This record gives sequence, C-alpha cells and structure tokens, in this order.
Amino acid sequence: MKKFKLKPVVLALGLSVFSQMATAVLFSDKAVVKNDGSERVIAKVNFPKPVSGDLYVATQVGGQYLFLTNGGNEFTTDVVPLASNSEYVGEHVLFDFSGAGIAPGRYPLYQVVTQPGTDPLDFTNWVGGLGGLSSFQYSIGLPPSVTNDLNNDGFADDDLNHDGFHDDDLDRDGYHDDDLNRDGLHDQECTDGSERENDQKSKDHEGNDQEGNDKEGNDKEGNDQEGNDKDNNDQESNDDSGSEYINPCAPAPVPAPVPAPVPAPVPAPAPAPAPAPAPAPAPAPAPSTAKGKALYAGLGCAASSCHGATPVSGQNKIGKAINPAVTRNAIVNNKGGMGVLSRAGITDAELQAIADYVKNPQ
Repeated sequence: MKKFKLKPVVLALGLSVFSQMATAVLFSDKAVVKNDGSERVIAKVNFPKPVSGDLYVATQVGGQYLFLTNGGNEFTTDVVPLASNSEYVGEHVLFDFSGAGIAPGRYPLYQVVTQPGTDPLDFTNWVGGLGGLSSFQYSIGLPPSVTNDLNNDGFADDDLNHDGFHDDDLDRDGYHDDDLNRDGLHDQECTDGSERENDQKSKDHEGNDQEGNDKEGNDKEGNDQEGNDKDNNDQESNDDSGSEYINPCAPAPVPAPVPAPVPAPVPAPAPAPAPAPAPAPAPAPAPSTAKGKALYAGLGCAASSCHGATPVSGQNKIGKAINPAVTRNAIVNNKGGMGVLSRAGITDAELQAIADYVKNPQ
C-alpha cells in the first residue's frame, strides 16, 4: 500500500481514475469502490500516441487542488509535475492501494501534459489545448442508491463507457445534468420504493375490509334480514376500500374547465382617425463575429474533444454559450473543466464576442 503524508491526500487519491478527452485516457478497474478494505483503488493512464512534456496529475479535495508527486507516493499543494520533460506512450499504472478508511464521497482526478517548464494552470501551455485535459471520477464508500451501481460491477449502471461519470453528465460535474439539487437523483424521478409502499398500503387496507365482511357474514348466517344487512355491509366496505393511499408520483387530476360568462354586447365606438405611421427604425447592424471566432479557436473550444471545429454541431451544449452569463457560471463552477478559462482571465466582453459567434457562426 502506498503511504501518504496527509490524511486528505489519501482521501483524494482514493478517488483517482482517469478518462479520455484527447491526448490520454484515464481509467480504472472500478469507479465505485468500497472503503471497508475489501477493494483497491487503481489508477492507470493510457497514451494512444507519444506525447512529450511535463506530466501533471491532480485531484480536488474541499475545493483545493492537490498534485501527485514523489513517484506517485504522495500529494502536495505545491504545483509540481509527476514527471518532467519526458515522452509518454502506452499504458502506465499510477497507483494501486486499499480503499480502507477513505471518507465517503465523490473524488475527481485530472491529468494534463504541458510544454516543458511551463505553468500547468495556464491552459495555453497544455499539449492539445483544452482537449489535452483528461478526467475521471471515483465514488468511494457511497451506497448503491447514490452510486447507482446496482449490478455491483464497479461502475454506475448508466456509466456505459466506464469513465466514472453518468452518461447523461455531459458537464462532468459528478451529477445528472437534470439533478439541480445534487441529491443523486433525477429531479423528476419517482422511485420504485415509494410506489411499492403505496401499493402495499392499499392491499392491506382492502384485506382488513374483507376480513370484516367475512366475520359479519358468519355471525348472521340463516337470517334473511341479517343477510341483507351483510350485503349492505359488503357494499359499504367496498365503497370504503376506494379511499386507498394515493401515490404521490401520480399526476394530479385535471379539473373540468368552467365556461366563462358571455358578456353583453357593447356598441362599438366610432373609429378614431388612424395616426400617420412612424418611420421604422433602421435595423441595428449585426455584431461582428470575427473576434468571437478567433477566441473560440484560440481558447481551445474548437478541439474535437471540446465543442468541435464550429458551434454548428452543437457539441457538448455549446448552444448555451449564446448567453454570456451561463458561460460565466460554467467557468465559476468548473463545469466540464471550464474553470481553466477563469485562470486565463477571460473578460465579459470576450464572452459576449464568443456568444455573438455562436449565434451566427460564419
């Protein structure tokens, strides 16, 4: 087992796994790992083609980035490479250790190769631009109801490409894209458990009514009048069973529309003379898209693993960039690794230029 100097480091490392965006693929045998000591955390990286430069591997714990160092034996807050000025090709094991004692949670891992001796926090130094960033996510010590690994294969059942993220988590923040409250469920999801519970309550209710009817029928056997009472009791019991437990997931009944009253006719007033129409204002000139197009390419957005050569393809929700405020929110919250644009110092004016280009990609 590898030893680490800081407890949070063990925690972060426990969640390391890698995924591909362009120059490399981060992967592992399991993205969902138990923390009771019965399973191990294994991280590997594969370079399909030779890549040269400085190799950086980092995780994030409590909002702080920690960088893998010392041959993969520890993490540090210092921005240091795992390997310097080397060539990387093929598959490499980064670490392999027990998951025992790691605090339950989701842990991302990132990998990038930079030009030798340059700052990894500046994406313009990355080999492959924004497309050179690889990411993977571990879920450690979490129950199946959260991880959705119901078949116990080490990956969420909706993580078919085994990159540690839900397949509908396109912004790769660790949650379904429609899970805005981040409770691990789709916001409109209706669980099977609640439905089964409601069904069982309805069956229990009906069963109690039937027992009451049988008892009354046996006590009043042979008496015509009482037999008639028994039939009435049965009818009343059946009516009562209709007030069964209502499934909260079922749609509410739609009330019948109430016809609007018909107003009495009012005599039409004499028409006023129509004013002379005001001249239509000249249309505002369309904003130039040249600057936005240059920024789109220069910031790495045009990479095949990012948003594609032009916004026309709609790749990775690029259509949302028509609203600069949405783009700024994605940068601030580091959705899909877009936090690098914050460190690049992108301005609101530049986001508007990109928005104009996305609206009218020429």
